[in-house]
Amino acid sequence: MKTWTLALPLLFASTCYAAPNKEQYELQERCGKLTKNAFEREWGRDGVVNNEDSRMLANYRNHYNAKLNKCFYLQSVAIFPKSKEQGISEEVLLYDLNENKAYGYFHRMRKYGSGAPEAPDNCHVLENYCRSDNEWESLIKPYMEE
Repeated sequence: MKTWTLALPLLFASTCYAAPNKEQYELQERCGKLTKNAFEREWGRDGVVNNEDSRMLANYRNHYNAKLNKCFYLQSVAIFPKSKEQGISEEVLLYDLNENKAYGYFHRMRKYGSGAPEAPDNCHVLENYCRSDNEWESLIKPYMEE
């Protein structure tokens, strides 16, 4: 009899927690499909675009933020001009795909063969500005990890 009284609350507890986990899983899955489709529409399956002036390599990450109930899309693009005198352009965009709203932007130019990364020339998340990769990562963390 003691076994049954212990098992009954556990049975109800597991069914109570199953629904939110299932719902969150489905929202994460939907976010993943939404970002994959957005990326492929713009960049194709491989994320490589060649034109007469440059080669662009793109990739992305996504994250369903349960706390904010938002699907975030972090798109990264490196542009390699054919003329090495121009340098490499690095660009990262943080979007909320459901609201089609930009949250952040990171951009910098790098010289070919340069060692340490240079400071970004444009870096912000909403109204918060940043001056380094670490500051950028700190600003996007609440959107991409919670």
